Amino acid sequence: MGLLKKIRDLFQSPTSDRAYWVYVKCNQCGEYLASRIDLYNQLSIQYGDDGDTTFYCRKVIIGSKGCYRPIEVEFTFDKNKQVIDRKINGGEFVTADEYLSTKSEQSDDNE
Repeated sequence: MGLLKKIRDLFQSPTSDRAYWVYVKCNQCGEYLASRIDLYNQLSIQYGDDGDTTFYCRKVIIGSKGCYRPIEVEFTFDKNKQVIDRKINGGEFVTADEYLSTKSEQSDDNE
């Protein structure tokens, strides 16, 4: 478990309120990928007709193991920058623990 905690700490931003981490799995090759959304610089503000303010972010994530198939993710955040909607095309969302467990398995295979 110590190794998983060290890996998790590597991927966490020093200020956790600044970043939102996205973990996905490619539908084509099965590669697990992580991407960071900077909540201060990568969100587009959207003003609603009812006075509600939301934020939007679209990212395209591409793996590095030979598949190179794009995985498109879209997020909508509320005014407090909490996720209220998410969509994915070309992959599926996975948890941070699922992502980290695949990374630890890969490092075990390399030893």
